[in-house]
Amino acid sequence: MAQPPAEDRVRPLVSGHAEACLQGLRHSGQPPRPEAVVRTGGGWTVLLVAFGTPPGEAAAGLTDCDRDCLALLAQARQPLSAVRVHRELEQRGIGIWGIATVNRPLARLKRMELVHNSRHSPRGYYLAENLPLFQQLARR
Repeated sequence: MAQPPAEDRVRPLVSGHAEACLQGLRHSGQPPRPEAVVRTGGGWTVLLVAFGTPPGEAAAGLTDCDRDCLALLAQARQPLSAVRVHRELEQRGIGIWGIATVNRPLARLKRMELVHNSRHSPRGYYLAENLPLFQQLARR
């Protein structure tokens, strides 16, 4: 029997690991808290973000723009302003969103403690796990 093309194997692989992580977190006995990690290797970058589901919500409810912003920030080597996030999303072919549509998710992701925002140089939004110190630790 022929193997399915590589693109058909990627989604089930990622989904399976996400499900395994969710099960592990459920059984950890720890209270939910924001946690994120980025790993890079073999031409791939993996961003895993875990956080508590707000009370009364069945799902975390990340929008497509939320996910696009997280995907871009996972690739960024330095903090990015909202304007630059907006521009880079389009230039990299990740998503086309209006500047106001990008501002809202960035603010929401910051409140959820999934991203941080530096008001000192360099200014902008970033994933703490994607700064140089964390990148060095991720390669170990």
